[in-house]
Amino acid sequence: MFVSHNAAAVERLCDRAILLEHRLVVAEGSPADVLRDYHERLATETAGGGVELPCRILGVRLVDEAGAELRTAGEGDPAVLEVRLFAPVPLPPGRLTVGTLTADGSPVGSRKLAPFSPRTATGSTMELRLPALPLREGRFRVDVALDAAESGAPLARRSGAPEFTVAPGNKPSAGPVSLGGSWHVEGEAELAAAQLPKRRRAARTPPA
Repeated sequence: MFVSHNAAAVERLCDRAILLEHRLVVAEGSPADVLRDYHERLATETAGGGVELPCRILGVRLVDEAGAELRTAGEGDPAVLEVRLFAPVPLPPGRLTVGTLTADGSPVGSRKLAPFSPRTATGSTMELRLPALPLREGRFRVDVALDAAESGAPLARRSGAPEFTVAPGNKPSAGPVSLGGSWHVEGEAELAAAQLPKRRRAARTPPA
C-alpha cells in the first residue's frame, strides 16, 4: 500500500487508487480517474469567491436497484441517484438542488427539494428512486448544490458528477419528461417528491 498526496508518484507507482475523506472511501478506480475526481472536488467545494464551504458532498452516483454504479443505463430502466453529504459541524436546515445537463452543458431540468438538516459524524445519504429513467439516448451529467434554506447561503457544491450514458430502449421516448421519484434520507421518512419540469419538443413543420 502506498499513501501519498503526490499525484505524479501515485500515477507512476500505482495501478489502482482510492480517495479518502473524513475516513470514508469517496472514490475508487484507476489513478487517473481518482485524481480527476480529487481535482474536481477541490474546484467545486468552494464558493465563487474561493471560500471553503461548510458541508461536503462526498459523492454522487447513479446506481441500479442492487447498488451497482451505472455508467450506462437504458431508457426507462429503474435507477437510483445517491447523494452523500457530510457536515463536520451542525448546520442550519439546507435545501438541495439537483440539476441534469447534457454533455455539452445544456440544462435538462432541475428541482429544489424540501429542507433538511445534514447529519454530522455519520453523514447523510439522499436517494432519488426512479422507477423508470426518463432520459433519451445521449450523455448526461448531474450538478448538485446545497444552500441554507432561509438565507440561501451556499453550503456545498458538486458539479459534473456523475456522468452517464443513456442507451436506446425498447419503447420510443418523447424526451426528458420528468425525473419523478421520492427523496429519502437514509433511515428516515420520505422528505418530498422530486420532479424535473417537462421539456416539450418543438413541433416539426412538414415540408412544402
